[in-house]
Amino acid sequence: MKKLVFLMVGMALVGVLAVQGFAWSGGHGRAKGGMGTCMEVAPENRVAFMKDTTEIRVAMETKRAELAALMAEEHPDQGRLEVVFQEMGRYKAAMALKAREHGLPGTGEGCPCTGIRHGRRGGASMQ
Repeated sequence: MKKLVFLMVGMALVGVLAVQGFAWSGGHGRAKGGMGTCMEVAPENRVAFMKDTTEIRVAMETKRAELAALMAEEHPDQGRLEVVFQEMGRYKAAMALKAREHGLPGTGEGCPCTGIRHGRRGGASMQ
């Protein structure tokens, strides 16, 4: 009976370790680093993009802070929230346009080689 219990515990442990091993390596066919070859862009393009979009990124972060302050109020002003969301949308569109100009896939745009869309935080979904 003891041998059977040890065998079952050992098998469960091996199973748990195998599942963790697949989860650690990314599993599901994703490339190491998460985004695959479509995200391999020349470093000078990335640097130029970051330099060209400094003002847009600062303005976007300012709007995010304003949005957080509005949402922290007990009764947020719906009209002001709508204006802030529209401004953030314009900043996001400007960032996507600059990204395309520098040969970078914009947020939410699909990669031509995989058909996978990459979100703002690196999440991926099929088109």
